[in-house]
Amino acid sequence: MSRFWKSRAATTAVLLSVAMTTGTAHAAPSPPQSTATAAPLILSAAGKPLLTLGGSSAAYPDDPGTNTGTATDAQLGSTSVPIGGGNVPLNDILNLGGLASTVSSRSAASGPADTDAAAGTLGKAADPADPLSVNLLALGGAALVPQSLVDDVTLRIGAFSSQTTFVNGKLQPAKYRVGQASLLIHSPAVKDAASQLYQALGAVDRHIEKTVNQKADLAPLKALLTPFGVPSPTLAVQSNTRDKIFGALLARPLTSHNKVVTIDFSTGTVTVHLDQLVGGLNDKPANTELINSKDYHLISQAVHDVMKDAADLALGTIGNSLDAVKLTLRWAGPVGMGGMGGKLDVTWSFTLRQAIDGSMPRPVNASTGAAAPMAAAMLTTLTENQRMVGKAFKPVSDLLLATSRDGRPNGAARVPARAAVAEHLAGDGENIVELLLRIKLGFTSTITDMLLPVFRMANQVLSVEINHQEPRTCVLPTGVRLPSARFTSAVSINFLKATVAVRLDLGVSSGSVTISDCE
Repeated sequence: MSRFWKSRAATTAVLLSVAMTTGTAHAAPSPPQSTATAAPLILSAAGKPLLTLGGSSAAYPDDPGTNTGTATDAQLGSTSVPIGGGNVPLNDILNLGGLASTVSSRSAASGPADTDAAAGTLGKAADPADPLSVNLLALGGAALVPQSLVDDVTLRIGAFSSQTTFVNGKLQPAKYRVGQASLLIHSPAVKDAASQLYQALGAVDRHIEKTVNQKADLAPLKALLTPFGVPSPTLAVQSNTRDKIFGALLARPLTSHNKVVTIDFSTGTVTVHLDQLVGGLNDKPANTELINSKDYHLISQAVHDVMKDAADLALGTIGNSLDAVKLTLRWAGPVGMGGMGGKLDVTWSFTLRQAIDGSMPRPVNASTGAAAPMAAAMLTTLTENQRMVGKAFKPVSDLLLATSRDGRPNGAARVPARAAVAEHLAGDGENIVELLLRIKLGFTSTITDMLLPVFRMANQVLSVEINHQEPRTCVLPTGVRLPSARFTSAVSINFLKATVAVRLDLGVSSGSVTISDCE
């Protein structure tokens, strides 16, 4: 038997020929023998080997091992894969990432009924920082999803390994491990929607500016300055809360509560965590399918959860962005009969937070003529009564802080807070809360509308199984069947769009033994 395992199909055939050899009644029985084979990666097409990385094998009695294999400096070379009636370069489909430096294999056949084979990320090797990836669009998915909707769909697989062992002729339970499995989707539609989200959030600033103008109570301030005979101040409001909200949304990716979906608004990327979709990757039954069209509703719900958190984050950001609301009070105009007393020009600029904290800078006096000394006295009065200015804008800050409380995770506290904000901010048939909810619904629809065809496409172009097992048995004279061989792979990917059967097996281990009187 070859030292290196050339393909899953070829190896399975060898295993069967060893484990299930039969002969005529007069033929001499075959001597007891066993085999063990392993490889971190095997790519095959129509039962023929295309690529094997880091393979090892052992055979009793000729070469019992333990033998090892490594995939250091592995190259995909000029290998191509038959897809859609043509040959697609493997480099276009598969990226090994950090695989080569983290995987190996070992094989041992210490007796006719004892074997041990393992491959993948063995020992204490960590998950590769750059996992192995498979380009689904290159597998035929590009024809199934418009490029304007999706320009990258990548399956990512992290650390993986499997182990197949026979002890005294008894097949041990399969051991396997998969550290990561996710579907990474980049969508121009999501990226564009994020840009549109930024534009839509401009309405939040307009609402805040309108609310400040409506709710600010300047009457006490006017009364304070009545002895000076100055005109009523004008109030200019400029809110830049949009940048605060958008910055918060872009600061880090948001992940759903069930950990199934992560959305990165900064890059327009949606990640579906397949490991979370199936409730974890390890300790699963044999041949567990990772991508199932029936699971789409879980993904859709996860997107809704993310966008709900995004809306709450936006609400909380509003309440924490009092410094993004700039207020300018200005007293300006001629003083005295016909303006003979000069021109009053006092400007006081500060943020809403400074108004509430009482930490406003001094007003700026640009008055002329006889109005200048009067303005100076007026400035003294204003700076000595800064708390009165804070009271003028406290109703507005209370509303924005209520909005912040509305964004807290505590759902029980959120409902009355939301109602209070809606009541106080209501105007022209809409308020900030309603506006954010409307934006959230639009963005959610964009993402779910994009994910549905992508998920359907993924179901058509490939099948991904974890803990893939192919057992073989022999039959005792009593009619009892016993396991005599098994092929195991931690992850088995079948390229369904291929014109011939193309498989990529990761973390492959296999063994076969001779069982007395078992054919």
